[in-house]
Amino acid sequence: MLSALKQTDVEQNSESKMTKPAKKKSKGIVSWPADERPRERLIARGPHALTDAELLAILLRIGIPGKSAIELGRDLLKRFGSIKSMMHAPLEAWQGIKGLGKAKVAQLHAALELGRRAALPDGRQKLTIKSTKQSADYFTARMRGLAEEHFRIAYLIIGSRSSEALSDIYHTDVIANWMLINFSLSINGFQVINGYSDLLTPFLGVAGGVAGATGWWSNLRMFSIDRFFPSVGGRLPLIRYLSKLLLNRITISEKEALSAFIPGISNELPHDQEYNPEPERSREVLQTWEALKSLNEELIDKNVSKGLEKSLLAISRAEQAYSEIAALGIVLDQKSRDEHILALLDGLREFMERAEL
Repeated sequence: MLSALKQTDVEQNSESKMTKPAKKKSKGIVSWPADERPRERLIARGPHALTDAELLAILLRIGIPGKSAIELGRDLLKRFGSIKSMMHAPLEAWQGIKGLGKAKVAQLHAALELGRRAALPDGRQKLTIKSTKQSADYFTARMRGLAEEHFRIAYLIIGSRSSEALSDIYHTDVIANWMLINFSLSINGFQVINGYSDLLTPFLGVAGGVAGATGWWSNLRMFSIDRFFPSVGGRLPLIRYLSKLLLNRITISEKEALSAFIPGISNELPHDQEYNPEPERSREVLQTWEALKSLNEELIDKNVSKGLEKSLLAISRAEQAYSEIAALGIVLDQKSRDEHILALLDGLREFMERAEL
């Protein structure tokens, strides 16, 4: 009797399964008419004919149960807001999205990164930057679309005809443009290091530069191609002292003579002690670095306008000191004179006008 009941139950269950209508399985986009499928439409009409959701559907390839790839693409656009926002979104923002595994996320990010790189200037093409606007555009394009914070450094070098051609560097346009490049890059997230900037380092720092460099020897304080040629010999340059007041280097004899009449010629910093009477040639640069560091600390301000006010005041003090020297009838060495003051003053004013500060 028991076995008969079991047999009856099995037969009834089998009949119920056979009579239950089969669930229709969705074939997704593949079941659509050919002229409505994203991939076929792209091939027939070109990518411009497709919506953002349809382009995403091609990358996604398949959807999820109850939702086609196009619908999934629309969900992504709704979540992020736009394709551009997707490009900026970090990888963490893609985690936990239903229907997106690691493979699909990688495919989408690869496509978005290719789009970002396609908008960049060709890195293999030789490029000569001739204006501050061109430099800002060039570097900004490389930062655009990055999802996370990136550390970028620009190393700037301004060349001169020779290591003795001070007029090439201390020129109104050179100073103004060099400062403007620092300013443009810094506000676009770049850390700017200025090579061979020497005495201009504090003023470039005011404009946004984070560091500057000056050579160990006098012929390395400006960049010039002649320093790569064999030396022809000659007399060693005089050991000099960098006076913060004059914003210039003077000879040791000039330092001694001027200090007796004009307060502030000496910096009163630790390495001044080595100038009694004269430092070793290899120690001269330490006094230069110390003086430049002190000028950086005095002039550079987080507020660019305040830094410029301090810089103009420092130039004004230097101008006044040179006027006192002239009134005393003291004749300075050619390199110790005040030719750089006017260029500095005009350069800062020109920078302020161009940067609209």
